[in-house]
Amino acid sequence: MAAALIRWPFCRGPRDPAAFPDRALFAPPELTGYLYDTPADHERVLAEAEDVEVGLPDWSRAFPEVTFALVEADCFGGRCAYFGYCCRDGGQFLVRDRCAEGSLLELVAGVGIKTTGPFDPFVRGFFAGPGSGGFK
Repeated sequence: MAAALIRWPFCRGPRDPAAFPDRALFAPPELTGYLYDTPADHERVLAEAEDVEVGLPDWSRAFPEVTFALVEADCFGGRCAYFGYCCRDGGQFLVRDRCAEGSLLELVAGVGIKTTGPFDPFVRGFFAGPGSGGFK
């Protein structure tokens, strides 16, 4: 987690440090536009999120035995689409786009997490910092 925050200091960790104690879970800033005072602030966080998405595979080379998953949740009105990829030692695998049904389950299983229902990291307020639930 410390190495991730050195590379991406704008990322947020879980609000509860005991959540998933055997995993490094981090999230870029919330992307919801109304949370930001100016369009420039919103553009900045979009660029930061893209930096994580593009940079994670290369960064994973520093941890060649560890599998990482980048999972994005795009939710509106209770409906969610999940997409992302798993990577290890610089290479991507298990790439899932917005249309892939079951993407969330596959991607988290790629890093050894089993879930059958709601996935806590995608519940409002799981990560510290501003969020779509108005959390600070």
